[in-house]
Amino acid sequence: MRFGWHSPKSHSALTNHTFKQSNEIGSTMPPRSYFNNPRTSDYLAFAEAYFPDELDEARAFIETTGLPFIESAKHIASYLSISPSLIRQILHKKEYHYRQFELKKSDGTPRVISTPKTYLKVIQWWICDNILNRSLQQEAIHGFTRGRSYITNAQSHAGCQHMLNMDIEKFFPSISVKMISGWFREIGYGPNGAKLLAELCSLDGSAPTGAPTSPAIGNHVLLDCNCSPPL
Repeated sequence: MRFGWHSPKSHSALTNHTFKQSNEIGSTMPPRSYFNNPRTSDYLAFAEAYFPDELDEARAFIETTGLPFIESAKHIASYLSISPSLIRQILHKKEYHYRQFELKKSDGTPRVISTPKTYLKVIQWWICDNILNRSLQQEAIHGFTRGRSYITNAQSHAGCQHMLNMDIEKFFPSISVKMISGWFREIGYGPNGAKLLAELCSLDGSAPTGAPTSPAIGNHVLLDCNCSPPL
């Protein structure tokens, strides 16, 4: 279930009601963010409504990058109409906001899956929809990409004389929080914003296997590998 964009006032009423309902009767929040095809005008409207003292800085960032302005927990909380203290509480004890279980790999060895609980999952989906998926446009990427699949991947390689298929061992655990933060810096975020986003997308110092943000982050990390080599 997804919601379209609302004005800051009505958006706040909707999401605050959703959180209140979730706390009172244990219902789950929507699994995705509250934006459908987010626009820069949406981000500007939230900046004007929730942090007008930083509007000039936010406007410059949004118009330059096309991404939401984020330098603190207050900014993400404003976009989602939640309390900044909820984000700080998640960051203070991240392991509490994940469920962990094991799945057997094809060779029989266990793979540890860390899937975020409801509140953190909604935040991570918001990061996916509003930052990760908007900042990666690469023709060679087919994995974890809307409208793409193993079928489109195979079609793009049809007729090739040679093909190399590789599986990277412990791929997500090998993506460090430093690498994640560095990538957020590359797309324009300052040190504070990049660190905050990286912390929300990581567990125990790396990208967790099972978080909705990890596949997109993995695509960004391997961006150079996905570029077609010169002929």
